This record gives sequence, structure tokens and C-alpha cells, in this order.
Amino acid sequence: MNKIIYLLLASSILLACAKKEEANSPKMPNQNGYTVITSENIDMVKKFNDLAIAFDTAAMRAMYSSPQDTINDNLMKLTVGQSLQNLAQLNAAHIKPTIKKYGALWETINDEPNPKGVKNIVIAYIIMNLNNGKESKDVLLQQVCAIKDGKIVEEWDVYDTKPFEELMKAK
Repeated sequence: MNKIIYLLLASSILLACAKKEEANSPKMPNQNGYTVITSENIDMVKKFNDLAIAFDTAAMRAMYSSPQDTINDNLMKLTVGQSLQNLAQLNAAHIKPTIKKYGALWETINDEPNPKGVKNIVIAYIIMNLNNGKESKDVLLQQVCAIKDGKIVEEWDVYDTKPFEELMKAK
């Protein structure tokens, strides 16, 4: 009986360690990489968001690689200037955003760059509070920043616009 148990154990170890061929799974670009939860790029995105809630658009502009970088704001393609204009509208409406917390925040570093030469992507799930002095509303914001050479080269922000619209009307 002991010999059978040892034989089964040895067989399972050999099978587990054997190299498996993945003939049906071709290698895709950017398939491999790794994820970190602390990095200079993560710190940069946090600083960028702190500047946004302080309405420091000049300092934010300096964190982009070019004024022509694409900001995908709820699937609307904007330039840096157009995106910062939206932030100025919040400020003019006296809506004060604050970051309550980062629900999740990490950086993925791909082995191979994408067609734009980007290997570093910072992903953030942010719980943001909006306050116009009368009302307060929370918004979940998903932010993805493509970073190259320490600058944001493309950004994707997805969030519910309804709380923004309601607070803009209430003011």
C-alpha cells in the first residue's frame, strides 16, 4: 500500500513539474509583464490627482508629454487643453472635489511596448467626493494612465457624469 502511495505521489510531482506545450495559445504582444503596488509612476499619478483637486492646471499640464496627448473622458477624445477646461468649469461652479480613497491602485509594466512605445500603465479606482457647499456626492472614477519617460502620454477616465451634472445645476 505504501508503495502505491509513493508511486502516486511521485507521478503527481512529475506531472506537475513537466513542461506543458501550449500549442493553441500563441504568444500575443504585451501578453507578459508584471504588476507593482508602489512605484514612481504610481506616486506621479497620485500627485497628478492631488493637483487636479487643487485646480492647479498649469502643474497638471506639465505632467503630460505633449499638449496633443489624448484624454479619453468617458470615451470622448479630448486634448489636454480641452480636458483641463472641464476642470476649470468645476472650479467656476464652486464644486470642490476631494479624493476619499483609492479603492485600488497599481502599475502594470509590460514586457513589450505597445505601438506608441508605452510599457507602463497605472490603473486607479478612486472614490471621489464632490461638494458644492449645499450637497455632497460620491463618484467612483476609474483612471488609466499610459506613462512613457515619466510623462502621461494617454489617459482614460470613466465615471458617472450624473453627480457632476446635478451639482452644476444646483449651484
